[in-house]
Amino acid sequence: MESSEFLTLNDYKRYATERLEQPFLDFLQRGSGADVTVNANENAFTKYRIRPRCLRNVMNRDLTVTVFDQTFQMPVGLSPTARQKRWTEEAAAHSQVLMIASGASSVLLEDIAAAAPEGSILWQQMFFYQDRSITEDLVRRAEKAGYRAIVVSVDAPGVAEGKLRYENKRNKYNEPIPMINYARYQHLGEGTDDASDLSWSDVDWIVQLTHLPVILKGIVTAEDAILAANHGAKGVLVSNHGGRQLDSVPATLEALPEIVAAVGDRIEVFLDGGVRSGTDVFKAIALGAKMVFVGRPICWGLFHSGEEGAKSVIELLRNELDVVMAFAGCSSLREITKSHVRLISQYYHLPTSLDD
Repeated sequence: MESSEFLTLNDYKRYATERLEQPFLDFLQRGSGADVTVNANENAFTKYRIRPRCLRNVMNRDLTVTVFDQTFQMPVGLSPTARQKRWTEEAAAHSQVLMIASGASSVLLEDIAAAAPEGSILWQQMFFYQDRSITEDLVRRAEKAGYRAIVVSVDAPGVAEGKLRYENKRNKYNEPIPMINYARYQHLGEGTDDASDLSWSDVDWIVQLTHLPVILKGIVTAEDAILAANHGAKGVLVSNHGGRQLDSVPATLEALPEIVAAVGDRIEVFLDGGVRSGTDVFKAIALGAKMVFVGRPICWGLFHSGEEGAKSVIELLRNELDVVMAFAGCSSLREITKSHVRLISQYYHLPTSLDD
């Protein structure tokens, strides 16, 4: 089927689900434990209703957003995804949107930057390493290549990484994580990425190390968001690793309001996990996210038709968000507020009268 025949992200998901080999499909789609959090990420969006506003002048709508003095054409970016070369070598070229390049990409971070269209903005994802020289060199390489922010994943302690992904174990899926970005570190040995004894002092260190804004990815509690702000992070990405780490943690949309309330006036708050439509994007923005990021949907599009499929996925999100904003009476992202959404449960507790 042509991309033009796919009207929703679920069309792309269905296409990939029906054709991918089972071990890799499970690696992509499943999470840890019983997939409680994987499912909760998507289901959380269905618990909110949009409150549309009528008779508003929405003839012209502005979807642009500015973060760290960087302006993007829409509040949707691409989450870091390992093994990107399996999908396309032109990982950064599928659209003029913000991409967080994965440190575990199969493409060198320098090559991703070189392949990105003119005017593109890239952020670089990485982990903390006990050997700080590795982290420092990665940061310096990202700075030199023109990346505009450092995104540090903090929810993957080395002692526990992947231990609860039972479907991967059942399928004996053990494709090695690409290490091309680390090939120069000949002393990288087993246990180097063990983050079990890392701490907030490492955040202090990396914030002092670079002039780029540092964003912590994997925050799902107000307590950790406050610590992130106190230790100099410029933003937090509310994320549970797509439900792939610890099962039964909050869905990211469930965690978002408490984090926005705690630090939304101090640092930028972003979200990933479960975003499957422009309607979902609208709800996340209404609850305080500055931007949202998507991972699996881009993989579905890339599997369908490479760069064109990824572009189509992004356009679906852009077009639907644009339409939802019109119905909601919002001509810009700044006009989207928490008054535009309400939990379903709240409707059943509002006072009612037969005279209304």
